[in-house]
Amino acid sequence: MGKLLKILGWTIGLVLLLLVAAVLILPQIVDPNDYKEEIISSVKAQTGRDLTIDGRIGLSVFPWLGVETGAVALGNAKGFGEKAFAAIERAGVRVKLMPLLSRKLEVDRIELNGLELNLMRLKDGTSNWDDLAGGGRQTEGKADAEAAKQGQRATESGLAALTIGGIDISDAKIFWDDRSSGQSVSLDQFRLSSGPVIAGEPVDLQLGMLLENRDPAVKAKLDLSGVVVLKETAGVVDVNGLKITLDATGDALPGGAVKAVLEAAVSAALNGSQLDISGLSLTAG
Repeated sequence: MGKLLKILGWTIGLVLLLLVAAVLILPQIVDPNDYKEEIISSVKAQTGRDLTIDGRIGLSVFPWLGVETGAVALGNAKGFGEKAFAAIERAGVRVKLMPLLSRKLEVDRIELNGLELNLMRLKDGTSNWDDLAGGGRQTEGKADAEAAKQGQRATESGLAALTIGGIDISDAKIFWDDRSSGQSVSLDQFRLSSGPVIAGEPVDLQLGMLLENRDPAVKAKLDLSGVVVLKETAGVVDVNGLKITLDATGDALPGGAVKAVLEAAVSAALNGSQLDISGLSLTAG
């Protein structure tokens, strides 16, 4: 019996050694940049859109399984012009490898720099994301049903724990052009930063942007901070210590300018059925 256990121990040790060797050697012999054309072709086949990858794709395996990209852009839908639907200058995400064996997902900080998102709706009501969302209103029911099934499967197979080191979105731009209503809004210098994200734990959140509306012409600087707690089992999200600072100018505003600071605590049902606001304080300057 002792000899059998010794052989078993040597076998397990050898397997672990081979796994570690594979993890260390893999990044040296596999270059994800060699598969750019396959990735581009796959995206074209799945979405009908052109994907461009100008920067290099970085791959790490141990102790973090990570991917980092340079400039990437996804083309627009047909009939919406030549400007890219979405583009980023740099993105990166890493997942710790060993906890995955215990069904624990430990994600490092998620970083997204230089995002540009161009959203448009034509006069006939079609939007440049309809094809990505499953073909518009006619398939919404099917899409929702499929999403529910996938969510149920994910829950059943589920992770024992999920943690994210934080989220950093910097220097983002979002444009909204609604040609059915004539509304045009742009968000510039959009930034979002969070502390560690752990299920059921408070998350520090900071957000800021420059907002410009074309008609009526209004420009505004908006900053937001607060502590967010997602109570998933209760279907509620709480935002404590919420503070919103607004500095806006425009002919449509009283006196041509508005400065205000709003502070409150907010509790909202995830299904939109309830919204509670307490400790509301509004200071105008």
